[in-house]
Amino acid sequence: MKFIGKSKAIAVTILSGAVLLTSSSAVFASSQTEVQAKSVVSEKASVISPNSVVLPTAVWDVATKGGYYFSGWSNTQTLYTEYRITGKTTYHLHVYAAKAMTVKVKDINTGYTYSTKSMTTNSFADWDVLGNGMTASSQVYVSFSGTNIDFNGTID
Repeated sequence: MKFIGKSKAIAVTILSGAVLLTSSSAVFASSQTEVQAKSVVSEKASVISPNSVVLPTAVWDVATKGGYYFSGWSNTQTLYTEYRITGKTTYHLHVYAAKAMTVKVKDINTGYTYSTKSMTTNSFADWDVLGNGMTASSQVYVSFSGTNIDFNGTID
């Protein structure tokens, strides 16, 4: 009888630990605040910012500040650029993906997806994003999703 009681206690302890381990996930974004990167388009310096697990609220005008550099990695959560990108009617993205992931460029106000790019492990992609009613005052953001994603790139 005592053996069965101890078995149940051990089983409950093991199950509790397993639940805690599977329910926790880490999200990280690489950041080198104050480090300067050159803009591909305007040759102006732009501050490197980390990515976030929440939609951006600050605005980055590529027409006046130059291209925006991003980088980050996450185990499971979707990451977003720290800024809403504005200032052009066409944007150019250059992205390196160390792990397979999906990159989307979306309008912050309407939710419209201007571009979706599926990337494989250790791949580079360059593409232009233009679209359907996009104006220089439209505000877009970039999302990065997948499992164990690791990436960097620019939008200008």
